[in-house]
Amino acid sequence: MIEQPSFLFAETKTFFTPEPTLAKKADVVVVADAKGETLPANERELLFKIMASVKIEEDDIAIVYTHDLKHSVALLKKHFSASKIIVFSTSANALGDNLRLPLYTLTNISGLQALRAAPLEKVMTQAEHKSVLWKNLKVMFGV
Repeated sequence: MIEQPSFLFAETKTFFTPEPTLAKKADVVVVADAKGETLPANERELLFKIMASVKIEEDDIAIVYTHDLKHSVALLKKHFSASKIIVFSTSANALGDNLRLPLYTLTNISGLQALRAAPLEKVMTQAEHKSVLWKNLKVMFGV
C-alpha cells in the first residue's frame, strides 16, 4: 500500500486535489501563483473585479493555486467543466511541463480557451499588464 499516494516518482506531486469548497461546475478556472495558501485580499478583489468586467460572477469561477505543483488541463476541464482557463503565473509551464503557455496569447487547448497573464500582483501595479490583459479578455469573452 502506498502511504502517501500524492507523492510518487522522486517526490513529484502527481495528483491534484481541488479545494473541497470549490464548485464542481465553473465557467472559468483561474490558476494563480499565491505566496501563501490563498490569494491576498487585494489580489482576490482585483481578480473578481477583472472577471466582473467580462460579465463573469464570483460563483462561476474556480480558483486553484500553483504551489509548485502542475495542473493538468484535462483534469481541470473534467473536474470543473470549464470552457476557459486563465493563468496568472510567472511560469509558462503552470499547466504542465509539456505545455508552454506564452504570455498574453489566447491558446486553444483541447477545446478550452487558455490565457496566461502576469501574476496578479504585477497586473495590480503595472498599467501595461492591465492593458494587454484587458485586450485579450475582451476577445476571450466577446465583450
